[in-house]
Amino acid sequence: MEMNLEPLLQTLSKITAGRIVPWADVEEVGDLCMARIPVRFVEASDKTETFIRRYVKDWLKKQQERLAVDTRFLPMRGPEAVFTDDEGITFPIAGVLHIRWWPKPELSEQELREIEWFAAQQKKRERYSD
Repeated sequence: MEMNLEPLLQTLSKITAGRIVPWADVEEVGDLCMARIPVRFVEASDKTETFIRRYVKDWLKKQQERLAVDTRFLPMRGPEAVFTDDEGITFPIAGVLHIRWWPKPELSEQELREIEWFAAQQKKRERYSD
C-alpha cells in the first residue's frame, strides 16, 4: 500500500520549526506499512508528541479510506540516538515517531446490521430523553 509521505514530512518539519526531520524510514510487510521519522528534540510541554501524532493520523486517513493507523513516540537514548542525513551529517535525536498503517477489513453484512441496529437504539434513547 504505497503512499507518498513527502508532503506530510515537509509539513511536519515546517510546523515544528525543524524539530521533526523531513525524512522517513519506510518499510512494508504485506499490508502493514511502517514509517520511522526522526525527532531532533521534544517539546517540553508535550513529551509524547501528542499533537503531531494526531496530525499524522488524520493526514493518513484523509489520503485513503478505511485505513487503521497507530502512532507512537519512542524516546531514544545512548549511541543509537543519532541520525545521519543524506549529506552524511550526523546529529543527535531525542526519539522517533513510529507510525503504522494498514487497510481496515471490509465489514460483513452482520456487522453492518449491528451498526444500524445500534444507531436506531441511540435515536430512540435521544427521543425519549427530550
